Amino acid sequence: MAEALRLALAFLEERPESAARSLESLEPADAAALLDLVPVRIAAPALARMASWSAARCIAGVSPDRRSAIITQLRSPQALAILRQLPTPERDAVLDGLPSAVARHYRRTLAYPHGRVGAWVDFDVAALEPSRTVGDALDLIAARRRPDETIIFIVDSARKYLGAVTVATLLHFPRMVGLSTLMDQWARAVADSVSLAAVAAEPAWATALALPVTNRQGELLGALTRVSLEKGLHHERLTEVVAAEPSVVLHLLEAYLAVLAGLARMSPLGARAGGGAGGGQGT
Repeated sequence: MAEALRLALAFLEERPESAARSLESLEPADAAALLDLVPVRIAAPALARMASWSAARCIAGVSPDRRSAIITQLRSPQALAILRQLPTPERDAVLDGLPSAVARHYRRTLAYPHGRVGAWVDFDVAALEPSRTVGDALDLIAARRRPDETIIFIVDSARKYLGAVTVATLLHFPRMVGLSTLMDQWARAVADSVSLAAVAAEPAWATALALPVTNRQGELLGALTRVSLEKGLHHERLTEVVAAEPSVVLHLLEAYLAVLAGLARMSPLGARAGGGAGGGQGT
């Protein structure tokens, strides 16, 4: 048993992508039992790589304290995707176990309609005041250890959005240079209440990987990444198709069942069963 657990730990830690596929193939109760045994720092990366619906089914069976601990380790888009799939009682239990600031962000985001920017915000972004330096910004990026993070947002003491500076720009200046001299307002903030369709038309997407998102008071809530925008738009298109043509889903299901029935008839077992039935009718 100990050796099996050691191998499972090594697999989860060293190959989280493959581990995620393996977890998806297990019964939810079995996957949950495994995640209950391994350290949270090892369980979280594998869970983050699972499909959100499968991850939600899995984490629903994990002990309540560990659910919240694992969700805390995830980046906000991943955590929110899983939380949206959980039944309300389980979701509330997870949120109750999170740090208050994180829970507050998640509750607010989950309250937005899916077609609004606010529903797809990544609130965990790098932000500093303009009085800080290039060195401070580079140290922050290094500490966060997120290779895909390419921008730092500049905010005042009340977290009002002022501008942004890219990591590439920071690398061209001495560490003691102030961010106030480098910040650029090219990244115009978008409101959390705006529709995804409207934001998709922003010219800034031609060069930006993420845009700052603010509330009605101008406070920085986080960022809308290009990936999250595409996911949100895909969700909207799917919702519109189902709402406009509810029979489409039924037709697809009927076609799928028909294919399965055909494959069953073509199998050796199906052929023998069919032959037996036909012979019985002929006698």
